[in-house]
Amino acid sequence: IGKAVKFDGKSLGSLCVVYQSDYNPSKEDKEILGAIAKAIAVEEERKRATEALRASKETLGALIQASPEAITIIETDGRIRAWNPGAERIFGWREEEVLGLPLPTTLAGPEEEYRAFCARVLGGDTFTDSEFVRQRKDGTRINISLSAAPLRDARGRTWGIMSLITD
Repeated sequence: IGKAVKFDGKSLGSLCVVYQSDYNPSKEDKEILGAIAKAIAVEEERKRATEALRASKETLGALIQASPEAITIIETDGRIRAWNPGAERIFGWREEEVLGLPLPTTLAGPEEEYRAFCARVLGGDTFTDSEFVRQRKDGTRINISLSAAPLRDARGRTWGIMSLITD
């Protein structure tokens, strides 16, 4: 007896059972084979999805690392979750100096403006090319162009802000 192994209507292969002697498979035999074929299909699709996710993460990670622009992720509590080499180049702080800490680039004066900006992004707004004055590790001030969007979890709850920053 045989059963197609399918997932979402897409054929992944087939499952066959061969008996050594003449045998007329029962309805229960066919149902069991169908259940096994379905389990195989689900597992194969899980493997494919896992590999696609791994490849996607690898591609995104390479893009973030290679970007000449600063790419940062700030969690809702203001702590830095990601800081790429572009951020290191623009601001002077190494990743290990800032991860898990509040953003060190804000200035005392424009801090309120930045907090209001973050509140709007966390509320769902997306911005492109917003201008801010920030400071580098050595204390020098720089003008930056910041584009930002909220990051959401699987349930749609905002958990952070991803920013792309150009000097």
